[in-house]
Parts: sequence; C-alpha cells; structure tokens
Amino acid sequence: SFVTHLRDHVLAREVFARGEDPDAAEFSSTDRANIVILNNKIYWHHVLRVNFTTYDRHCTQDSINPRTHADILLLAPPGSPHKYLYARIIKIFHVYIHIAESDAHTKPFERYNMLFVQWFRLDSTFAGGFATKRLYRLEFVPADDARSDAFSFVDPEDII
Repeated sequence: SFVTHLRDHVLAREVFARGEDPDAAEFSSTDRANIVILNNKIYWHHVLRVNFTTYDRHCTQDSINPRTHADILLLAPPGSPHKYLYARIIKIFHVYIHIAESDAHTKPFERYNMLFVQWFRLDSTFAGGFATKRLYRLEFVPADDARSDAFSFVDPEDII
C-alpha cells in the first residue's frame, strides 16, 4: 500500500544515513509501526524547485511540475547495467515524521521531502547509445512487473 511504501522509504533513508546499504535491509511491521506521521497529514505541492550548478559553474534553478515537466534523471546504483535511472513524477509532497525508538529520549518531528514516481526502463527492442548515435528509448515499467516496483518514492536530493 501507499503508506507501507512511504514508511519503507523513510526507513531506507534512515539506514542510508547510518552508512548502511538500504537495499539489503529488511523492515518488519514493528519497524513500520515506529514511523509516526504528524497528524497523519501529507502536504502536497504543485512545483519542485531544484538548485544546481551548470557546466560553466553558474548557479541556477529549475522547476519541476508534475503536470508539465515531470521527467527526472537519477544516478543508478553501482553495478547497474545503465548509468542512470529515469522516472516520471506523479506527486510532490512533504511529511513530518518521528521515528519512535525504544530509548528514553524522543526525537522531534523531521520534515521529509519526497517524490512519488513511476519508473521508466530502457526499451529492449531499440538500440541506443553512443555506438548507434541514438538516444535511448524508454518505456514505463509495467505495474504488474513482479521483479521491480513500477511506483516508489524518491528523495528530491537524488535528482541530477
């Protein structure tokens, strides 16, 4: 479900922040239950603004709107067959989260910015790349593909 995937995304970000591999982590229902969403509210946004440095070292900003300019590029994990991952943003939102832990001190609620995306994959019926002098052709990952999730969450900080 949407909330289960959201909680898994938050847990994976916490595992990554500790320097561990989030892909190797398994999350239990107890781990997910420890994720507390402030007032059970998700705050939707219409536009995401991304600051970046251009090739000639100028700072600039790009805006991403799921209705008009929704495709994004991310670095693929090491060992992937292609250097990049491609996705289309469906929703932009933030949520305030507290992770309830067994220790005595409680952490305050933290803001997590997130993107809900649908993933693309390379079209295997089309040859692309430098050797063919063509751009790669993409297609959506089918929603019924059991090998991977067609929809998931992305940290906006990971956008290239």
